[in-house]
Amino acid sequence: MSEARSAPPPVLPPELELAIFETAARACPPFVPTLMLVSKRVREWVEPILYHTLIFGTTRAAAVLPTCPMEVFLEVAARKGHEFLRRAVKNVMAVEISGPDVRAILEVCSRVENLYIIWGNRLLGTLEMTSASLRHLHAPVLAMFDATLPNFRTHRTFQQLTHLELLDLPFGFETAIAVCKAVLSIPSLTHFALNGDSEADFDEMSQSNIYAELLRDDVAQKLLALVVLTPYEPTEQFISASDDVRFVAMRLSEYFSHWAMARLYPAEEFWTHVDTVIARRRLTGDNSIQPPARLS
Repeated sequence: MSEARSAPPPVLPPELELAIFETAARACPPFVPTLMLVSKRVREWVEPILYHTLIFGTTRAAAVLPTCPMEVFLEVAARKGHEFLRRAVKNVMAVEISGPDVRAILEVCSRVENLYIIWGNRLLGTLEMTSASLRHLHAPVLAMFDATLPNFRTHRTFQQLTHLELLDLPFGFETAIAVCKAVLSIPSLTHFALNGDSEADFDEMSQSNIYAELLRDDVAQKLLALVVLTPYEPTEQFISASDDVRFVAMRLSEYFSHWAMARLYPAEEFWTHVDTVIARRRLTGDNSIQPPARLS
């Protein structure tokens, strides 16, 4: 009796292989260099995912995604070419990075869709390097322009922007409201977040606050959500600042690791939690529904 022939190894359709390797790479980007060793075609599939999210200047998000030293970025840009990174990079976080370095990053990664900039210096003109592909922005926007505010309605950086966390609201109640109303002229903006400051946000003379004033204004009619973020449990002053169903007060303490985690798991993004809270309020008619006590 002749020895039975061994069956050939199964061959998966290329599109299924692609889906498997892309899913694995997106679930754990630090594992991408290992996946790249499987074959040339797998390398071509997954290598761009390695650069999908770049984090500069902070180790606080390193437990979730690795950081990228500036010299490594410049070496990769020279070796792989600007067009490769332009297509690959979708998310950038820059913490305590100088304006010239941020501009150098954005000059290459000009199709970034989600940008987080904080604690930088010499940031004037930084946003001029971005394109209309920007969808989410977390930044001290006012520090990036001179004394004259940009025309938010027509400036090319903001044309497709839907989500904005403004990190540098000016002091002075009336000034802050005027700036926020100008920001709300961004054509596609639907989600707007501020970092809570009880002294700047509430006016004792008028017994009003920024959130209630904005949501009563016609300029905010298009907004789906107005959020106040605090590093501690929101006080009753914040929670009750407005009875508008679109207003949400939320604790968010670990900003950097939260942003990095949300790049892997979009359902964990604070914006997603905000949308869930508002949807539940609309469904039940109960405006007392609040987000989880702590996201991260």
